[in-house]
Amino acid sequence: MRNIIFTFLFLYTTLLFSQSNYDAGIELLKTEQYSEAIKKFDLAEKDNNKNSRVYFNRAMCYTVLEKYPEALKDYDKTLKLDNKNYQALFFRGLVKKDLKDYKGAVKDLLEAYDNDATLTRALLKSGEIYLYNIEDYKKAIEVFDTYLSYDPDNALVLAYLGNAYGSIIKK
Repeated sequence: MRNIIFTFLFLYTTLLFSQSNYDAGIELLKTEQYSEAIKKFDLAEKDNNKNSRVYFNRAMCYTVLEKYPEALKDYDKTLKLDNKNYQALFFRGLVKKDLKDYKGAVKDLLEAYDNDATLTRALLKSGEIYLYNIEDYKKAIEVFDTYLSYDPDNALVLAYLGNAYGSIIKK
């Protein structure tokens, strides 16, 4: 019985400590103190390395600080622990774009959208990548047309469509 109580107290204290480091990291993230937040998330990871939210929020900090290789690793860890975190998939796609892995970026962005249709930003970003980075104008048009089914009067997307059709005509 004594061992059970000790084990319970140890696990409870560890969880509480982990949560306090995590919560402190969140508060620092909210106040845009990204480097300090990363330190708290590092501690929270040591306390509990199975909490996908630790990796996701630390990845967000790395992304803002433009530390893309570190962000990519943490988005990968997030998705390994929680493969239904489509926000992580979306942001990993944006990081891949910044790392010039355009095909990987589009794959992640469209997968995020396919699994969570509220992520229409993923359509916008993948269309931009098809248009300006990959220069696959037909794919860009297809993606932008899908986006317009949600927001038919979006001036930016309509301009992108004009650019894509204009690029096809020039070829």
